[in-house]
Amino acid sequence: MKWEDFVFSDVTRDYVSAVVPKLKEVVFVRLRLPLRHPVKKVLLWTITNGDGQWLDMHPVMKTKNFEYFQGELVMNQPEKHYRFVLFTPESVLYYNRAGMFQYPPTEDHDFVLLAQDDIPDWVGRRTFYHIFPDRFARGGYYKLTPYVYHGYEAMEMPWDQKPKPYEEAGCLDFYMGDLDGIRQRIPYLQELGVGAVYLNPIFQAPTTHRYDCVDYTRVDEKLGGNTAFIRLVEALHEADIKIILDISINHTGKNHHWFQKALADPHSEERSFYYFDEKGNYLSWYNNPILPQLNYNSQRLRDLLYRLSDSVLQMYLRPPYNIDGWRFDVGNQTARRDGDQMGHEVFQEIRQALKAVKKDAYLLGEHWEDTLDYHKGNEWDGAMNYFACLRPLRSFAGEADHFLKPKLPHDFQWPKASGEAVARQIFQHYTRLPNSLTTTQFNLIDSHDIGRFHTQKDIFNKQWYRGMISLGFLLPGAFSIYYGDEILLDGDPTTIEGCRYPMQWDDRLWDKEVFSWYQRLAHWKKDSLALQEGSFRLLQTGKHHLVVARFTMQEAWVLAFSNGNGEEEIAADLSLLGVEEDARVFSVWDEAAFSLVKGVWRTKLPPMGNCLVRLALQP
Repeated sequence: MKWEDFVFSDVTRDYVSAVVPKLKEVVFVRLRLPLRHPVKKVLLWTITNGDGQWLDMHPVMKTKNFEYFQGELVMNQPEKHYRFVLFTPESVLYYNRAGMFQYPPTEDHDFVLLAQDDIPDWVGRRTFYHIFPDRFARGGYYKLTPYVYHGYEAMEMPWDQKPKPYEEAGCLDFYMGDLDGIRQRIPYLQELGVGAVYLNPIFQAPTTHRYDCVDYTRVDEKLGGNTAFIRLVEALHEADIKIILDISINHTGKNHHWFQKALADPHSEERSFYYFDEKGNYLSWYNNPILPQLNYNSQRLRDLLYRLSDSVLQMYLRPPYNIDGWRFDVGNQTARRDGDQMGHEVFQEIRQALKAVKKDAYLLGEHWEDTLDYHKGNEWDGAMNYFACLRPLRSFAGEADHFLKPKLPHDFQWPKASGEAVARQIFQHYTRLPNSLTTTQFNLIDSHDIGRFHTQKDIFNKQWYRGMISLGFLLPGAFSIYYGDEILLDGDPTTIEGCRYPMQWDDRLWDKEVFSWYQRLAHWKKDSLALQEGSFRLLQTGKHHLVVARFTMQEAWVLAFSNGNGEEEIAADLSLLGVEEDARVFSVWDEAAFSLVKGVWRTKLPPMGNCLVRLALQP
């Protein structure tokens, strides 16, 4: 290892005096160097009112392994970028989150401080549980009244049957899972280690997915209605479990009372809530006629959805509902239609309105690709991390990319991504976000919109899966368990309906080993500051493996993870983290012991293997 490899800083309590500073606050910033280094001077570079500044840093502390330099920044503005400049006898080096450079790098990987106190600190300290309400649990009180919608007849399904294909049922095959059923299963969530619940839409709607909302103010009676929802939230909060709701404010259902008024009266106020062409035809999301798109040129629409105190988004944050946040369906497409590109304007207004009601409300957007535009601190707190969690981890297993798969030749064999490629895809995302938004990312490997990974029998390997979920839990942010993943719930990976099977409550049919993995990871997350707010660092990559660490100055979790078909030799230098050179470390899964030699962890991973160790550090 070169001395440059030991240089480190981060926006955590180990390296800054205020992770979320106030305006005008003086923030002390530290940089760590190895004890033996050639650095003669360190400067802290930042931008103040658009102009670059070079501020002196001074040595303030030496430990057994490291020397620390400290400088100070004044938060004169809401957002502050900074990096470090190191002078040696042979070179001038620039250090930011992307690493060390011999030239001034661009600002997109600089460290970033945001002077705002409305970023929900609770998110990165909890494990989410994602529930599709119709398919989780029955409370047993509600029956389906048959009706016909879009040419299909609503039907009640036996709990032990598979969902019907869309062509056969049109998403009207109800299992009658309900909110009381979720409430009755809170002890199960507590046993698993869940700290927050994310519910797919619960508002009045004709289909099982309920993205075709009829009335935002009414909780679907098939789920128990508004009173059942109030009971659920109260019980979850009593159990110290947060709850966020899913909503589409990009479109409504065609039966929504606004849209019906808009169709009936071309001169109505509601007509302006939607897009109509000169022939009177309405425009819809992806040309789906049951999902007419909302038009945010209407100021009245904005009032009703989020500006007024009794608006849709505000009312559920207030008593008697008291939810803890929102997940915005197709967030990156909301308030966008060709020449109308109002998405960022609308979400900035939404944030301002909702944070005034509940400062620590979690605002989560759906976005499958690069989310940086929404992560400036003035729109979303986080995004569903398909881009830097689900997609790279699945590609490491050899799954064809979700978006490219339909475009591939039939005989194309998708190659497994290398360890280096997966690491780069993950770190390119995290090193561009404002630092305080890294811990509000919503990490996942499955959801209601994509086939469950473990149901892909051609690539699923159970032991490898342990490494996959371990890496998901190590990533900064919250990890989301899609209901049933913890027991390897059955499914069909070829259809959307196939990832929405009813939950299996017969524990004789569970994979209890996988349940124990999820359970232990969720409880470790609850108890470990390193897994809640620690730094995240890549230690090593190879063609078939990667080694990453999540750590504070006191503790580290290190994962070695391979996708190779043969044994993979690992030699990772943990002295980069501050470990004793001759320390012994232990696998958290089977307590296998490893003796470090000069700080290097050497092990052989079996084919498709993984090993997670937890160790104490010295600053």
